[in-house]
Amino acid sequence: MSKLIECVPNISEGRRIDVIQDVLDQIRSTPGATLFDWEHDTDHNRAVITMVGEPSAILEAAFLVIKRASELIDLNKHQGAHPRMGACDVCPFIPLDGATMEDCVELANMLGKRVGEELQIPVFLYEAAATREDRKNLANIREGQFEGLRERIGKDPDRVPDYGPNKIHPTAGCMAIGARFFLVAFNVNLDTEDIKVPNAIAKTIRARNGGFPEVKALGFSLTERKMTQVSMNMTDYRVTGMWKVFEKISRMAHAMGIPIKESEIIGLIPQQAINNAFIESFKILNFHEEQIIEKKLDKIRKDPLHSPWPFLEILASSAPAPGGGSCAALSGAIAASLGAMVSRLTIGKKKYKAYEGELVSMIDKFESYRKELFTAIKSDSEAFDKIIEAKKLPKESDEEKKIRKAALDKATLTATESPLSVMEKSFEVMKLLEILVTKGTKNAISDTGSGLAHARSAITSAYLNVKINVGGIGDSKKRSEMESRAEKIVQESEKVYKRAFDNIAAFQDEE
Repeated sequence: MSKLIECVPNISEGRRIDVIQDVLDQIRSTPGATLFDWEHDTDHNRAVITMVGEPSAILEAAFLVIKRASELIDLNKHQGAHPRMGACDVCPFIPLDGATMEDCVELANMLGKRVGEELQIPVFLYEAAATREDRKNLANIREGQFEGLRERIGKDPDRVPDYGPNKIHPTAGCMAIGARFFLVAFNVNLDTEDIKVPNAIAKTIRARNGGFPEVKALGFSLTERKMTQVSMNMTDYRVTGMWKVFEKISRMAHAMGIPIKESEIIGLIPQQAINNAFIESFKILNFHEEQIIEKKLDKIRKDPLHSPWPFLEILASSAPAPGGGSCAALSGAIAASLGAMVSRLTIGKKKYKAYEGELVSMIDKFESYRKELFTAIKSDSEAFDKIIEAKKLPKESDEEKKIRKAALDKATLTATESPLSVMEKSFEVMKLLEILVTKGTKNAISDTGSGLAHARSAITSAYLNVKINVGGIGDSKKRSEMESRAEKIVQESEKVYKRAFDNIAAFQDEE
């Protein structure tokens, strides 16, 4: 049975999105590691990253994240509300399918040794991996933060790291690597800027001051949002649940005449720790189903369209869907991915400094189209399934025929709109790629060209799907409008494609 490990590195950067994306790229480029989630906070100046994979893959991805963070983040210049001691501040492993806590402890030691030796960053092991009782609690290790530990490591025998040099890294600081149970990061935001309020509440509810067991809490000022926050780590929701802590905070805040503005869950959370009533009652901000880790894992375990290899096996089978429409969406997503890659490879090069702001904006657009087109792989297949379902409806009586026709009309419209949307998005990707031909690094010109070819393939393939479905739309005006949109995209995209490839050929001739 294969083993799955969750890893949640926290990096000390929540403001420079390009830096965060650069770190995330280390996970995206590691075979076998899957980026599940990432969140950042400008006040905390911190990003929380969640990834999952088999032990060897997740170990490699974790090292690359730490390495890249140490190259891009200088703690001498870092300021934020959240305590920190390292560029990559903390990196815990959590056992999932088939894995044990012992497996995670072993990974923590392997990673700690490598980080210490290759990156010369002091590493302290914590939680289940801790080598000393007083190092189980992360707060004990991080006491004094980067500035304080800079003075103590190498001088204080209590601050000798488990791995790495007995001196702090001049810019990347030091870090904690560990193995632990699921941690729920839960914040409650208060409608006051008086920091004394969350500080008082945090002191009352945290375990080390006699509050709730398995609860760590601090008060923070959220200057940009003009509020304050009780920030909590629930280290074992089975011992103390979020509802119990929220109720206590609510009572204390009410007694002080302070309204609760909202609450938030950072990163992923087990299904067992939350339910719909909790979300509604406790004003959870922007919570979505994708934050439940089991939902994410189900995609890896069950969804054949979530991974390219089962997708190709199904595509080659006699099943009618997925088909050409899903392939068109996949080609468009590949084109957007290549555009994002070339943009990231260009940023930071002196020769292209003048385009840096534009390239950062382009990355956001490429990423948005990539996600939308990837989602369309499945939605196109589902649209086709709805046509099949509609055709299976009974058609004996006039009423049954009427119901069947309405269902078929609706399904046909959806099955036409889906590839048309793929055409439109792929064309937008193609136009961005044309810009990259001149503003992207020439070292990756072949990748830009490949992206253009994939975008063109997406448009052509999706166009065929529009043509085969659009005839079944009963509304002649709607049918004509959709045909016209599709024809125009084909014509315009061919112009862009030819123009872009002429520029690529001209560049290659110059070489």
